Amino acid sequence: DDEFECERFRACVETSQNVKLVGVTASSNEGLELFKTYRPEAIILDIELHKGQGSGLEFIEKTKPFMTEFRPIIVVTTNASSTILYNKLHDEGVDLVFYKKQVDYSPKLIISTLLSLRKTLISSEPFTFCSV
Repeated sequence: DDEFECERFRACVETSQNVKLVGVTASSNEGLELFKTYRPEAIILDIELHKGQGSGLEFIEKTKPFMTEFRPIIVVTTNASSTILYNKLHDEGVDLVFYKKQVDYSPKLIISTLLSLRKTLISSEPFTFCSV
């Protein structure tokens, strides 16, 4: 994601319990390496990496070969409000899409949603995710 948004996620994680941020990048290639190295439970991904390399769709495509044994929750954040894009993302395996211009959008909303989803799992380990 862009630097400002990543900083917002970092700040949110610092005040959240049971959440661990394992990496942040603006590159789909670096994101893939973070994914392979840390196997996070969730990935928060911006669809447009304006100042980075690649795109969110490219990242999703590159992770597919590694999703056979392990599949994190994939969350996409975007400024685009397009049913066609949202349908494509869901077809590609994205679990949740958050529109950045919605009134209540915030990193806290995304992390609390992920933690709510995780309640079905029994784990005392911190929830791990990376932001791309």
